[in-house]
Amino acid sequence: MKRLIKYWGPVALYSGLIIWASLTPMPEALPELWEIDKVYHLGAYAIMGGLWVRAMRGGESFKSSRAVILAGSFAFLFGAAIEILQAFVPERDSDMVDAMVNGAGGVIGAIVFNRFLSFMGQSTRRRI
Repeated sequence: MKRLIKYWGPVALYSGLIIWASLTPMPEALPELWEIDKVYHLGAYAIMGGLWVRAMRGGESFKSSRAVILAGSFAFLFGAAIEILQAFVPERDSDMVDAMVNGAGGVIGAIVFNRFLSFMGQSTRRRI
């Protein structure tokens, strides 16, 4: 149970934070700048991709390449689902470019964090 909380707890909390931030109506006072918006999307989903790789490699002992593929795929699907749901939220717009940037961020975060774990010498206990 400790392993579950240690590795998957941050994934669940961060995913919940993204859901809350993405599906809450946006105040009209905030300026909408394309470049800044895409940077936020890229960064937020890069963190998500990194957290998923961490959980899969440490908590589930996935082989690093499989963890990167799954984490990147999940971040892409999660980001696309959020963008679809935003179409139903007042003051929010569904944007396919945002969905693509979300996916790219998830893949980049998964790759970078996987490299970091490999550099730090984390080995997997069993290979799947």
